Amino acid sequence: MEEIIQKMLEVEQEGRRLLKEARSEAKQMVAEAQQRGESRRRESLEAARREAAQLVEAAGKKALKEKAQMLDQRGQSLQDALQVSPSQIEQAVETVCRTVLGQ
Repeated sequence: MEEIIQKMLEVEQEGRRLLKEARSEAKQMVAEAQQRGESRRRESLEAARREAAQLVEAAGKKALKEKAQMLDQRGQSLQDALQVSPSQIEQAVETVCRTVLGQ
């Protein structure tokens, strides 16, 4: 009888040891999973930041290019508006001469 009780106590101790070990392993696995999750979260956040920075940079370059094109177009329009053709000069000279000479 004493042997049976002793055996039962040993089995109970072994069960408690195994349970403690399993809890310890579970805690360790949870901690590792949380660490991996946090690491992935940080990596994802950093990747999103890099992508956002690239998009902002690309948008800035595009805006500068469009601005330069608009300035070129306006400059060309202004230049075209300020250019006087030889026929316009000749016509102006004739008008001035008629006005001055009274003809």
